[in-house]
Amino acid sequence: MLSQALLAAAVGAPVGALLAALVPGWRGRLPWLLPVAPLPALVAALLVAPGTSLELPWLMLGGQWALDDTRRALLAAMALVWCVGGLTALRSPITADRLRHLVLPWLFTLTGNLWLALAQDIGGFYSGFAMMSFGAYALVVCSGSTFARDAGRLYIAFTVLGEMAILAGLLLASRGGAGNTLALVPAAIADSPHVLGITLALLVGFGVKAALLGVHFWLPSTYTVAPAAVRVVLGGAMINAGVLGWLLTLPLGVATLPTLGRNVAIVGLVAAYWGAFRGVRLGDSATVLGWSSISQSGLVTVLVGAALASGEPGFVAVLTLYAVHHGIAKGALFTGSDDTVAMTPAARRWLLLPALALAGAPLTSGAAAKLAMKSELGSTELAWIVPWLSAAAIGTTLLVARVLWCAERLRGEAGVRAFHGALMMAAYREGLSPAEHERESRAIVSRNPPRVGPAWPIALVAVATGVWWIPLSASLDAGLGDVLALGWPIVAGVLLAALGWNRLVPRPTGVVRLQPTAPAPVSASTDARSGTSGGSSLANRDADAESDSVSERYDTVLRRTIPLLLGALLLLVAAALVAARG
Repeated sequence: MLSQALLAAAVGAPVGALLAALVPGWRGRLPWLLPVAPLPALVAALLVAPGTSLELPWLMLGGQWALDDTRRALLAAMALVWCVGGLTALRSPITADRLRHLVLPWLFTLTGNLWLALAQDIGGFYSGFAMMSFGAYALVVCSGSTFARDAGRLYIAFTVLGEMAILAGLLLASRGGAGNTLALVPAAIADSPHVLGITLALLVGFGVKAALLGVHFWLPSTYTVAPAAVRVVLGGAMINAGVLGWLLTLPLGVATLPTLGRNVAIVGLVAAYWGAFRGVRLGDSATVLGWSSISQSGLVTVLVGAALASGEPGFVAVLTLYAVHHGIAKGALFTGSDDTVAMTPAARRWLLLPALALAGAPLTSGAAAKLAMKSELGSTELAWIVPWLSAAAIGTTLLVARVLWCAERLRGEAGVRAFHGALMMAAYREGLSPAEHERESRAIVSRNPPRVGPAWPIALVAVATGVWWIPLSASLDAGLGDVLALGWPIVAGVLLAALGWNRLVPRPTGVVRLQPTAPAPVSASTDARSGTSGGSSLANRDADAESDSVSERYDTVLRRTIPLLLGALLLLVAAALVAARG
C-alpha cells in the first residue's frame, strides 16, 4: 500500500503543483515548488520495489503506473536532475527574474517527464512524452530574447517531426498486437511484417530528444541560448527520456536486425567523433556541452545498434547505466559552468569531478559505464568498434578540458564581461538600442544578484556517489588492464589540450549558430559573449567563418535534407499503417 502511495505521489505531486499554478493569483507564490515537486518521484524510485504497479482505470483508455529496474534507475536520475535544475532556476539571475512566468511551463514539462517514466500504457506514455516535448519549448524561449525565439523555432520544428514519427510507430505497434500495453510493443514490432519501418520511425522519433545524429541540429543552439536551469534539465533529464523511449519500445533483445543494427552503430560512432570535433573548436561552455551531448549520445546509439544487430538482452542494462551516468554528470557540468552565477575559483575547480566522470576516469560512474559497454560489445560481431570507442574517449577528454578552460575564463575582469555578455544575450530584443539593452541587463542583476545556492554541492555529491545509491547493477571493480584502458585516452586528451588551444583549435569565441534580424548588442570596446575587444572580435569571427565554412555547408545540407527524409519516412510509415489496417 505504501509503495502504491509513493507511485501516486511521484506524478501526483507535480500534477497538484501544476493545477495550483493555473490559478493566476497563486503563480507568483509557487517558485519554491520547482525543486520540491520532483522529490516524491526521487523517493519512489529509491524505495518502491520493482514490480509494484498502480492501476488507473478512471483514465479514458485506462492506465497503469509501474516501476521495473530500468525505470527505477532512470526515474531516480531524472528526478534528481529536476531538483538540481529547480534550485538553479531560483538562483540564476535570468530565470529568477522570470520565475512567475517560468513556473507553469516548468511544472507542465516536469509532469510529462515523470508521467512517461512510470506509464505502462501506450496512451499515457505518449501523452507524457508529448507534454514534456512541447512544454520544453516554453522553457527554451523563456528569456524572450531574439536568440531564444530563433532557437525555439528550430526546436519545435524537430519536436513536431519527432512526435509524428513516434505516433506512427506506436500506432503500428498497437495495431500489430500490443493494444494499449507498452510492454508488448517490442514483441509486437518483432512479429510485424513492417518491423524495419516501425523500428526506424521510433528510432528517429525518440532520437530527436536523444540527440541522434541527423536530428540533432536543434540542440547546440538551444543549449547556447537557454538559461542554465533549462540546460540542466534538457541535458540531464529530457535527453534520457529519449533513451528511455528507445529502451521501452525498440525490439532490443527480442528481434535481430543485423543490417539496421550495424548501420545504426556506425552512425553512433560517427556522432561520437563529429560531436567532439565540433565542440572543441568553440569557446562557450554551454555550446561545448551541447556538442558533448551529441558525442555521448553517439555512444548510446552504438549500444542501441549493437543490441539490434545481436539481439542480446544484456544491452538494456548497459544502456540504462550509461544514460544515468551521462545525465547526472552532464547536469552537474551545466550547473557548475553557469556564467551568470557568482562562484569562487575554488568552487569552479570542483568541475573537475563531473569532468573526470564524463571522461570515464577510474573509480567514477563513467568508468563503470564504459567498462560495461566494452564488455558487452566485446561479445558481439561489433567487437571491432571497441578500440574506436577508446579513441573517442580522447575527444570526450578534450571536450571537458574545453569546458574547464571556459570556466577558468570566468575570473576577474574577463568573468565580469562574460557574465554581462550572458545577460545581454538574454535581454536582447529587436528594436531596442544598445543602451536600452544595457539598462535592461543591469536591471536584471539589480533585482536578482547572482549567488551560489545548494544546487552545485548537491550535483557534486550526486556525481561522486550516484553509482552507489541509484538502483543500478554497476561495479567499480577494475583490474590493472582496465585502469590502463580507461586512463590512456584521458592522458592523451590532456596532453593534446596542453599543447595549446590557440594553435590546435583557434576559436576564442562561442558563436551562436543563429542569424537574428539585427546584430547582437555589444559595448564599444567589449564583445558581449567573449570579453575581447570589438575589433579583434570581428576579426576572430571573420576567421571563424572562413575556417568553419566546410562544416557550415555540411550542416546546411543536412538541415535541408533531413526534414525531407523524415517526411518521406513518415509517408512510408503511414502507407504501412494503411496496409496493416487493410
